[in-house]
Amino acid sequence: MTPAGDPYPDSLQAEASRLAQQAREFRLRMSVINTQTQYALDTTRDRYGRTAHPGAAADALAHRNTAAVEVYTTYLAPHADALLGAAHRALDELPPTGPLSAWREVLDSLATSHTEIVRVLDRPAVPDSAALRVQYALVWPHLAAWADYGSIAADLADQHHEPEPGLTYEERQSWTARAHAALRQGGALDLIESWHVADGRRITLAYLVEDDDSTVVALAGDPDASDWEIIGH
Repeated sequence: MTPAGDPYPDSLQAEASRLAQQAREFRLRMSVINTQTQYALDTTRDRYGRTAHPGAAADALAHRNTAAVEVYTTYLAPHADALLGAAHRALDELPPTGPLSAWREVLDSLATSHTEIVRVLDRPAVPDSAALRVQYALVWPHLAAWADYGSIAADLADQHHEPEPGLTYEERQSWTARAHAALRQGGALDLIESWHVADGRRITLAYLVEDDDSTVVALAGDPDASDWEIIGH
């Protein structure tokens, strides 16, 4: 329930959170696409890192571009304008201090990228044609910009959101034990991205691979050490 006088009603908070989640889903899937592309490109290089199979390398990049366009179409194309609007409204409520002008520049740049991507989505070339490959290659930098900076729009839009309670101590212990057991039995932690929070902890998102199943988990600590802990999934 929204307190009296709250300028940001519950309905707007819920919608902003939903829009922000679309941007986060897009970023996650772009991270997977980039990892897969780097693996594919590595197979086209010789022992000195030089491209030995240019045709295969070009195919890998074309596949990357197509996959990125498809993910953008699903997660952001219908929602980017509304997300940017929510982020701008959140900026308008902040006191006129800090990096507001820099954030506005980021939002304006994302809006420009969205326009360029939608222009191609609205008027695509013939499917599977060289012209379509060129179109997708031209919008790749705009797709990459959303992967890199869309989280800023998401965080601004979602700043009123009250996060769900984290895992309990028992749940953290259980998930951590489960992850260590999976690794001992041939599973894997495929790292997605890491960052440091204000208290100095390193937080990492990763796929916990167990048999033929995988779960995205958040862990605190050094993934290369043995004392990390699962804090979310």
